[in-house]
Amino acid sequence: MKEASVGFMGRAMTRRQALALGVMGLSGVLSPPQSAAQTTKTVGALWPLAPQEIRGPVAAFHDGLRALGYVEGRTVRFVTRYAEEQAALAASAMNLVSHRPDVIVTVGEASADAVNDAGAGMPIVMAASADPVGARLAMSLARPGGNVTGMSMTAADLAAKRFALLRRAFPTVLRVAILWNATDPLKRLDLTQTQAAAGTVGMTVLPIGIYGPDEIESAFDDMVKGGADALITLTDQMIMSRRDRIVAQAATARLPALYERRDFVDAGGLMFYGPSLDDLFRRAAGYVDRILKGARPGELPFEPPTKFDLVLNGTAVKGLGIAIPPPVLKEAVEILP
Repeated sequence: MKEASVGFMGRAMTRRQALALGVMGLSGVLSPPQSAAQTTKTVGALWPLAPQEIRGPVAAFHDGLRALGYVEGRTVRFVTRYAEEQAALAASAMNLVSHRPDVIVTVGEASADAVNDAGAGMPIVMAASADPVGARLAMSLARPGGNVTGMSMTAADLAAKRFALLRRAFPTVLRVAILWNATDPLKRLDLTQTQAAAGTVGMTVLPIGIYGPDEIESAFDDMVKGGADALITLTDQMIMSRRDRIVAQAATARLPALYERRDFVDAGGLMFYGPSLDDLFRRAAGYVDRILKGARPGELPFEPPTKFDLVLNGTAVKGLGIAIPPPVLKEAVEILP
């Protein structure tokens, strides 16, 4: 049986565990060998998901490099590894580093950790990151100071934007349950910011912290008993890996749910609102270009998101028997059938 996907923000296994695993059974694609005269730079990529789960953002990254003049096989060579399971992440990173790329692009703190464990000091561009400072990958967002930089998924007013969206979509909602992993210290700060943002639109929150996946069902019982009108999830690896159960429980409890990751909507959840991954990955290509031309990662600030997507699931809307106001529907970049 396969283990759950590590997700963007999960933590990597230890290097000792990776050595025990070896590099057998890795999923990845290696570009055909090119002559030294043809290939000037090598870009490594470590994606902690199955290829089909990240196809769109990866295509946007390659589009970004092409727009900057890079031609695969002539001016750049790609070495790509996918790690669909947590057990493969560190081993995939070690295999990737063995090809000595000039820069490695990845997503999430766990992947960057794995690359650092495999080849300390190698330049890393994170196409999407949650909290590189909290994960000790950077000294600050403005001046990382080390070998890691990239795109941040954190926006100062994102929590407030989510509550404002809930208000526009569901005008009668007053009390919002916040589902979060109480064992994840990085999420405690998110919870504090979320609680503060609720007041900007006259809402209150009902924090529901869980200490393991076996508490998901009882958490939804607590939401109903606590008078929650809607749900927002604070996503980490544990919450992400149980998205099917969470989506099902939200539907059973008839709670309109707004998720931080689009994966929940793909799994049948109601709505996603957050940074556009395609845009972040496309912009990450610019940082790869600058590093290939001599820039130091530690001197390139993590850039905040500038484009946000709203995605709705039409089946979930019908299942709840609700009507989304037309202005909100027009904001959606996609409505799944």
